[in-house]
Amino acid sequence: MANQMDEQIERGIRMNDEFNEWLFEACSFKSKHKEPQEIFSKVDLTDARCAFSDGMSPEEYSKEI
Repeated sequence: MANQMDEQIERGIRMNDEFNEWLFEACSFKSKHKEPQEIFSKVDLTDARCAFSDGMSPEEYSKEI
């Protein structure tokens, strides 16, 4: 039982890390002359998470920011 919980926690952490990298890439595509951090404040995180879960590429999502 403890192993299952540990595995779920690990999967959640990995997925969160993957989402963070995906979102940074999307912000990087969007920002040509700005820092990606400046674009991040304009991102709807709920929409971003849904797009990530649906398998949208960072480049595709950057067009929606």
